[in-house]
Amino acid sequence: MEFFNSDTKIVLKKNEIYFVHNRPFLDRVIFDLSQEGNKYAIERFEKNEIDFIFAGEETYLKKINQRKNLNKITETIPQVSTYFLAFNCLKKPFDNPRIRKAFNLAIDRFKVVNALPKDYAIPAISIVPNGIFTYVSNVGSYNYDPEKAVRILKEEGFDFDNFIFELTFRKQSEDIPNDILAIKESLEKINIKVKLKGLAKHWEYIAKREFDAFRVGWVADYPDADNFIFNIFNSNAGDPFYLGYKNGIVDKLSEEAKYEIEPRARVKLYAKIEQIIIDDSPVVPLYHRKNIILRNQNLQGVKLKGFSPQVDFSEISFRTFS
Repeated sequence: MEFFNSDTKIVLKKNEIYFVHNRPFLDRVIFDLSQEGNKYAIERFEKNEIDFIFAGEETYLKKINQRKNLNKITETIPQVSTYFLAFNCLKKPFDNPRIRKAFNLAIDRFKVVNALPKDYAIPAISIVPNGIFTYVSNVGSYNYDPEKAVRILKEEGFDFDNFIFELTFRKQSEDIPNDILAIKESLEKINIKVKLKGLAKHWEYIAKREFDAFRVGWVADYPDADNFIFNIFNSNAGDPFYLGYKNGIVDKLSEEAKYEIEPRARVKLYAKIEQIIIDDSPVVPLYHRKNIILRNQNLQGVKLKGFSPQVDFSEISFRTFS
């Protein structure tokens, strides 16, 4: 790494002693992290100032869909990811798992996905996404059932009249993300009052643990259920979503599953753990996303993966130089 600043850019320099002879081909790769760079990324791509864009953000996709020439050269691969509505399990009323379960039942995942750009995502019926060995398609996630949601909320004494549910999200533009609006619409259908809060410094706010819930995604660092189950839900793993969730059985079994090497035993363990988590509902699985990219058509050797790091740069080169 030649240069790093989280607000401006990252510069990666060619490793002259890389273990593969004559690789990588490029001398440098520059990542523009600036707000200005992101805001005008599509326009800069059209001017050949940028060669590669992860174009999965809604603001990018809107611009791409308005430009037929760009629409033709987008590339899509499945992303090993799950996007969630994450609850603050330490804050009332979300310290009550039945309240969280009711919110889970109240959200129409298909409506959320349909609010997103076409082919952007598929509804999530599990925490662990398809494509991972221990994925279980019939784990007991909750189907959309607003009537049952209302019944549970009434049984738990939920205050429909006075409680205002604060749903926060990372603010990238003046537009409110369509999936956030779809979640709001689902909850308002059962008379839950919703306040949307878009923040540029979103994680700083989340870290204070004052939030009710927020939409967040987890992209696998490695394609294994452990990366989702242990890292997010084991209370000894650092709590990356600030859930405040703790279940002793989940802690014990996820630790056991981490070191289990017999394949069928691992599948059973993770199915059991995931069912416990779904029943506790510290998160609502919303959707599994896809990677959508734009690349300079002269850029070759691009190898995409569905997990981090999502691009292998060792084989990238330019067919021609302009």
